Amino acid sequence: MMIKKIKAGFNVILVFLYFTNSSAQHHYQYHSTLVDISINTLDFTSHKLKLSHFIESHQFQINSQDVSKAYADFNLILNDAQYKLLEDSLNSFGTLLIKKITTVNNSSRIQEIQLEIKYLTEKKNSYTELISKLDTKSDSYYGFWKELKLIEESIHQKEKELLNYNLQDNMYTVNIHFTEESTMPTDTKLKFVNMPGITFSNLMLESPKAGISYSNYQGYFLKYLFTKGKSYLLAGAYKALKPSPNDSLRYSELFLLGFGQDYYSRHLGRGNRKYFNLYSGYTLGTVMISSDSKKLNAAYISPSIGLELFKNKYILLDTYVSYFIPFSQNRNLRGISYNASFNFVF
Repeated sequence: MMIKKIKAGFNVILVFLYFTNSSAQHHYQYHSTLVDISINTLDFTSHKLKLSHFIESHQFQINSQDVSKAYADFNLILNDAQYKLLEDSLNSFGTLLIKKITTVNNSSRIQEIQLEIKYLTEKKNSYTELISKLDTKSDSYYGFWKELKLIEESIHQKEKELLNYNLQDNMYTVNIHFTEESTMPTDTKLKFVNMPGITFSNLMLESPKAGISYSNYQGYFLKYLFTKGKSYLLAGAYKALKPSPNDSLRYSELFLLGFGQDYYSRHLGRGNRKYFNLYSGYTLGTVMISSDSKKLNAAYISPSIGLELFKNKYILLDTYVSYFIPFSQNRNLRGISYNASFNFVF
């Protein structure tokens, strides 16, 4: 009982000293920065070796690494100069997909640890002073000695934690996730949309010929987008811009049915921007060509390149140029079309 009363008395005094001294502590400004980087590349093997050599040649501190045939993960501890060097070189290793920076202010935790060390140190000194007055053969001496060793161990652990924070001041912990980009789509789940729309098109033929075709056709098409991809159905008709009443043999109308797909550029945002998404695509289908005196049915293909002027969740406005290639009367019916489309969520 006497030992417990003595311990309780010391603890009350030390707690008082702890809170008295806490108001006089300095406010320490220690911070560290966490950086998450994701890089994608088509030439994975070459760029992986290049990144590894870069890390080794600049003597970056590697906390951990995990390297396989399909990916490479590096956890680095860098100072300010090393981080800036890495940041300036990121684009040389592939396409930068993600760079997330989080700054952590450790000043409050450091101040807390320092107060805990101060409290434990004062407690240790009090116990040391008390033990020096006790008989080394008494039971109370052994009890206080064990308590003293536990206090010393706690101080040691707190000092190690504090040293770790001090070493991290103005340091960067960088996680690099390095992967190989697939040229084929890996997500096979279709994402359907319901976006009907209208397209205005102007078709200019390369080699119009009397008795077969006119030089210029204009028309309107229904363009129905049904996947986020973009996949679409197309239906509409071209009419000759200046038909000749004296030439009943020339084809004056082209009615098209088609299926098409567009693909975004990997270098220009992959279609995720609101403005100016570049894409390429194609349309496959059938065309029914007619004049006052004859008709022709043919398959056609129309490769294209386009630019989305604006899009959001509800509308899409884009323009594109395509090359119309019918598989019959190809020489006198092929040509370039200029198109403008407007689609909306229905």
